Amino acid sequence: LSERKDRMLSLADFVIAVPGGLGTFEEMLEAMSRGQLGYHEKILGFLNTCGYYDNFMVMFRASVDEGFVREDFLERVVIGRTPEELLDKMAAAAEAAKARKTAKA
Repeated sequence: LSERKDRMLSLADFVIAVPGGLGTFEEMLEAMSRGQLGYHEKILGFLNTCGYYDNFMVMFRASVDEGFVREDFLERVVIGRTPEELLDKMAAAAEAAKARKTAKA
């Protein structure tokens, strides 16, 4: 299972979670953890159909507020209520990340 997730993450340009169960949560949290640890810089998107991820985002925001997740990591987490909105926001976040990286160089 770990090898499969490693391969998927290495091939992906973005990571997107659609409403799902424990497997979805586990895979997205692992992608988020790896991102925070510096293993990748991918944009992480949540398709928040009918508010499915609202409570998750409250918990995630609390982890930032309590200092368990870096504030700047939020720039890589995107949420959209429709596929179109999510993809547009993810593209904008990727462009912003690219601009920040260029400015640092």
